Amino acid sequence: SGKATFVPWTTRKALIVQNFTTTGTIQMPSFVSVEVAKAGRGANALQARVQAIDDSVEDEVSSVRYNAREYVTHMTALNDELARAWNNEERVKALKMAIECARLLSNTSTPQFYPSLFVLVTEILDTFGRLVFERIKQKGLTPEGKLKMRVQD
Repeated sequence: SGKATFVPWTTRKALIVQNFTTTGTIQMPSFVSVEVAKAGRGANALQARVQAIDDSVEDEVSSVRYNAREYVTHMTALNDELARAWNNEERVKALKMAIECARLLSNTSTPQFYPSLFVLVTEILDTFGRLVFERIKQKGLTPEGKLKMRVQD
């Protein structure tokens, strides 16, 4: 009776984020805060938002510290912002956001929080991968929804 029961990933993710936390602070690149703060300001902030991403690539030293709950909140908001950018035809921005999030996995300064960090980052990368897959799939369909025989430029 040592048979393990299957736990769906959605349930397991929530348990990991709940159980692997810290009472200290966690360092986060400042681009995450900038993106979340500007997310709701509309098209007028487009140039500033793209510039913030460009700046973060050049200035990786800039960072902010959050407690575990704030970190989870910011990462969730970043996931939403990545999807919003993609849906607004800002695919380069979405790609840069996904790359920056993947870089977060190199942060091992808070080992007790790392399992949660891994779950949060993979959630964002899953979102990006799903968006890319759907775009490629749509490129392979005719307007009637049938498979194209050849992909045209």
